[in-house]
Amino acid sequence: MPILDRHYNANQRAKDEAKAASVEALLSPAFVLRHNEAGQPMTSIEEMMKHAGSTRVIQKYGRLYVMQLARWLSVIMAKISHNGHCIEALYDLDELFGISQMEDSYLLRRKTWSIYRR
Repeated sequence: MPILDRHYNANQRAKDEAKAASVEALLSPAFVLRHNEAGQPMTSIEEMMKHAGSTRVIQKYGRLYVMQLARWLSVIMAKISHNGHCIEALYDLDELFGISQMEDSYLLRRKTWSIYRR
């Protein structure tokens, strides 16, 4: 919910709700039985599509926040391993986290990750 409160603006929410209502009108009556992350049933197409809109925002910014934590940790590992206090177990370990050292705008655009490609 904190991610939705911060990043799911009223305009995007209204667009998602309008799209959900129009698809519901086109496909109704239809039987839908899905469950959300809390295990509660979603029984209409409109409810399912609204949930999909909010889930898209949560996934996007959830990835960003996780990668920001990884970036912070990789910077700490780099400083420890290259600062003359070399801990052998950490030597060159920061190279594995190179993808996390990218700018936030790049991290927001990505949906998949590879340590071999930037």
